[in-house]
Amino acid sequence: MQAYREDERGKLVQAERDLQAQQDKEQDLKWLRRDTRKRYRDLLTTTSERRQDIIKASDESMLETLQQADLLYRKVERPQEATLDSQILILSTDLAMQRARNLKMDIDGFDIEDYMARLSRYMGETDTDATRPISWDKLGKLGLQHTCRLPSSDFMLGPLSVTQKTRKAADHARLEKHASDRREAVQLREEDIRKQENETTTNVNKVYRILEEVGPINMFEFFVNPESFSQTIENMFYLSFIVREGKASIDDESGQPMVEAVETPTAEQHQQGLTKKQLMMELDMATWREIIKIYNIQKSTIPTRPNTSATALADDQWHG
Repeated sequence: MQAYREDERGKLVQAERDLQAQQDKEQDLKWLRRDTRKRYRDLLTTTSERRQDIIKASDESMLETLQQADLLYRKVERPQEATLDSQILILSTDLAMQRARNLKMDIDGFDIEDYMARLSRYMGETDTDATRPISWDKLGKLGLQHTCRLPSSDFMLGPLSVTQKTRKAADHARLEKHASDRREAVQLREEDIRKQENETTTNVNKVYRILEEVGPINMFEFFVNPESFSQTIENMFYLSFIVREGKASIDDESGQPMVEAVETPTAEQHQQGLTKKQLMMELDMATWREIIKIYNIQKSTIPTRPNTSATALADDQWHG
């Protein structure tokens, strides 16, 4: 019994020691992360204070900042330290961009005439005796001190003189159209435009009366014409006029867009908070066919209008 108690006591002591060691380890990690964050903040402060010196091309503080940031990044384990590291990266990127803008590319700084004069003097030619032979060997020996490549015998590629080619202007035959193929542009008259406006108003009123009779109804089943894509677009256009004037409403609370005719809102209703909402809808032929298939639309709710395209070409009239 005594041995059992001593064994249990030993296990408790060992457990307390392990717990203490774990707590010490966690405390050391907390201290290490706290120290890492402090070093990051000090680096941010120092870099910001030395901003004007770092953006100078001759200053090497930028490299030192990046090296210190790399060393600190090895100790990053938590998002807090990673956030400070990203701030250092953003600041360094901004400084590097400003430093690049301050670089001056002195293209005209190289004086070719001064270079040739110095080269001539080095190879033996003087201002007083221009006929003195130039020592090319001396220049070659100087170049050999800076390269390990053996000189080789090369040949010039291409002719010594080039004859400039003159470009000949090509004569293109002018295409003459036959007089019978020529057509004059259709001139729009004021009465044509007025007629078109009247037709639009008439069609809008017809669509509204149909909506009063059949509504509420699914919006797609109302304006989609399975026989004509163009008239589907026209029907949607007329319906948009009715909705804009407040004579129809679109409700999608049921999961489907339902449209019905309503009374035009009064000024008092607008003052009480009633607002209009605008809806942008894109409809192409592929979507049109898919809507017909999904809703099984066999017949157009809005009757198909006669096609007036042939009449428009024959009478030189403008139709919508």
